[in-house]
Amino acid sequence: MVGGLLLILLGAIFLFRGSDLLFFDNWWALFIAIPGAVGLFSAWNMYEKRGKLDSTILSTITGSLFPLLVAAIFLLDLDWGAMWPLFLVLAGFSILVTRNFESRNDEVSK
Repeated sequence: MVGGLLLILLGAIFLFRGSDLLFFDNWWALFIAIPGAVGLFSAWNMYEKRGKLDSTILSTITGSLFPLLVAAIFLLDLDWGAMWPLFLVLAGFSILVTRNFESRNDEVSK
């Protein structure tokens, strides 16, 4: 499924590249977003198999957000000097969510 979606996306990019329908020039940054998208699909598949959210799934989600953030900065042509604090925010969010989830599960299991 991911391979098919990737081919459709690449075909659409090359098709619209010659026209004004593609609003960003840094289309190559989509290749940076691919690992993030694959990570999110992987987290979704783990969630469907397990039927519950756990710290591994949360770690996969937050880890996938890092390459997606890099890709968004390139795609939207944002200033790295202004955007770098978002990586700190994302790292802090990742730590809080994962630790909070783990501590909540420890309390439930006791």
